[in-house]
Amino acid sequence: MKQVNIVRLQDVMHSQNRFHLAFEYLKLDLKKHMDSSAELANDPHLIQLFLY
Repeated sequence: MKQVNIVRLQDVMHSQNRFHLAFEYLKLDLKKHMDSSAELANDPHLIQLFLY
């Protein structure tokens, strides 16, 4: 599925007893995004939306 708000899974690799997932590269991670927005950082409802 290609959707702007979903990180794309590029590849799945397995070796021995491990799986490795390769996702698309993003310049911004969730922590940086949350730290950059005072509104988001202080609103428990918005934080919950990101976590569920």
